[in-house]
Amino acid sequence: MVATLRPDSAAGTLNLRPGAEIRDEWDNGNRGLGIVNIVGNVAMFVPVGWLLRVVLPQAGAAVAAGAGLSLLIELGQLLLSRAADVDDVMFNSCGCALGVGIAAGFTRLRTRAS
Repeated sequence: MVATLRPDSAAGTLNLRPGAEIRDEWDNGNRGLGIVNIVGNVAMFVPVGWLLRVVLPQAGAAVAAGAGLSLLIELGQLLLSRAADVDDVMFNSCGCALGVGIAAGFTRLRTRAS
């Protein structure tokens, strides 16, 4: 969490164009950075989705809560001298949904085993 709110050189920028930052990284020969951006944002929210699914009984509510948390982080970044990017919210939400799905799968397996 600390890393997401630390000031950086892109202070106060807001990207509302889905995929724009990833395309820029890809087009500038920084494909590795684009992949790290995607994978990192997804992976960071898988545990969040898992935990929210444990706390919230409905999968949709858990994913919505994860997306809301990601949006709050991005707004915090914008207010605290960082860049805010819609891609981060999208990829965080995908990670959250993946975590919710994994948690639901484990719950089904545990229920069948009982």
